[in-house]
Amino acid sequence: KAAVAAVEAGLEEEAEALFKRGFKLVDEWGGGEGSGGREGSAQAQAVTVPPAAHAELWTNYGVYCKEAGRPDDARAALERAVEIGTDGHALVQLASLRTGEGENGLDRSEKLPAEYVTSLFDSYSDAFEKELVGTLAYQGHVLVVDGLLDAAGGRTTDFGTVLDVGCGTGLCGEIWAKRGCTSRLVGVDLAQRMLELAESKGVYDELHCGDIVEYMDGKIDDASVDAVLSADVFIYIGDIGDVLKSCARVLKPGGRLSFTVEALKDGGEVRLLPCGRFGHSSSYIRELAARCGFEVQVERSVDALRHQGGVPVKGGLFVLRKA
Repeated sequence: KAAVAAVEAGLEEEAEALFKRGFKLVDEWGGGEGSGGREGSAQAQAVTVPPAAHAELWTNYGVYCKEAGRPDDARAALERAVEIGTDGHALVQLASLRTGEGENGLDRSEKLPAEYVTSLFDSYSDAFEKELVGTLAYQGHVLVVDGLLDAAGGRTTDFGTVLDVGCGTGLCGEIWAKRGCTSRLVGVDLAQRMLELAESKGVYDELHCGDIVEYMDGKIDDASVDAVLSADVFIYIGDIGDVLKSCARVLKPGGRLSFTVEALKDGGEVRLLPCGRFGHSSSYIRELAARCGFEVQVERSVDALRHQGGVPVKGGLFVLRKA
C-alpha cells in the first residue's frame, strides 16, 4: 500500500524502493504456495503471505512499470502475478500490453475470476447505466431482446419462462417489458448491488445472485425454459462451452438463446482483448453451438455494440435454437 501511495504521489524512486522491499519481505517471510519463499525458515513457519496478497504485489508493480513506460518489466511482473494465482486485474493489464501489429490481447480461454468480475461491477453499479448507455451508447440489451423477438416471428406474448443470465441492472428486463412481452422473467447475476438496481425496476419475477452456470445446473430442471437472454455477458467469461451446455439442457426443444459477443478479427477462437474483455470468433461459436445441439438461427454483425474512446466496438448478435 505504501508503494502504491508513492506511485500516486509521483514519487517514482520511493515507489521502486518500496516495491523491492516488499518482494524481499515476501521472500524472507514465506510467500505461500508457488511464491518461492523460504519455507524452512523460522519466519516462514510463523507467518505465510497469502498467495492473493503476493500476486497483488506483483500486479501493482506491473501497473507501476506499465505507467512508467517500461512494458517489458510490466509484462514480466504481471506474468508472475498470474503464475502465483489467477488475478483478474493482472490478466486484464497483461492483455492491454498486447497491442500493435499481429495478434492483440492474450490468447487465453479461461474466464476472468468471479471475484474480480463481482468487485468490478459492484463498484461500478451506481454509475453503470449512465456511463454505459448514456456515454458509451451501448445497445447490446436492445439487440438481444429484439433479436429473440424477430427470431420468434415477432411474437411477444406467452413466452413461458425466460432467463436473463448476467442480468446486471436489468437493462434487458426493462426492454423486455417495454416491448410488451409476457413471461415469467428470471434474472441471475454475480453482483448483488447490480441485482438491487434490477429489482427496483419491478420487471423481474425472480432475481438470484450467483454464477450463471451453477445456478442453471443447481436450480433449473431439464427442458423447462423457453428462452435465454444474455447481453454482453460472454465477453467476461471467455470459454463459453459450459454456459452453452447448461443453456441447451434447460431449454425446451425449439427454445432460443439470444446473446452478443465482441468480434475477434485477427484469427483464433477466444482471446482476452486489450480492452479487458474477451472476443469470440464466429467459427468458434458455430462449432460450439453444433456440439451443444443448437442451430444458428441468427448471426448478425454489429458495427457498434458500444463506443470506447470515441471508437465503435464491433461485435455480433447470435440467436441459437435448440433442435
